[in-house]
Amino acid sequence: MSDFSFTEDDLEAPIEDDGDLEEAEENPSRLGADVEMKGRLLVRRALDLAGEYDGNLVSNSSVRILPTGKLIGDIDAFNVIIEGEAHVKMLARKKLEILKGGKFVGDLQIQPEVIVLSEFASFGKDDKIADEFYKEYARKDSGPDKKDGKKS
Repeated sequence: MSDFSFTEDDLEAPIEDDGDLEEAEENPSRLGADVEMKGRLLVRRALDLAGEYDGNLVSNSSVRILPTGKLIGDIDAFNVIIEGEAHVKMLARKKLEILKGGKFVGDLQIQPEVIVLSEFASFGKDDKIADEFYKEYARKDSGPDKKDGKKS
């Protein structure tokens, strides 16, 4: 993992003297859909990733991987929200959310306090397991009383 990381004693707050957590969350840094980056990135506020990033990503706030976003590598953040794809070794210190259409493939280094898996999310150690998870747990029909496409 990266040589820069946070401990449980660290506060979730931007590292700016006059910064405020709400401001950081409301005004995240953004990597647009037209951006492809490689390397090591330290973000001192929330980040919205719409493009592709390959490498180590560290944030002392939230990282949101948007539907067009893809992250490959290591991530160390307080909160991670996945709507796109993440193929990572992850440290989500407080909360991991995998929303509809989101795909997490990899390892959780430490289990976060909260994990939210929305319907139609994929989750697993590798692509095969993530795809099987999706097939197993996504509802096939929209009503609770339906079975095999027929009403009871």
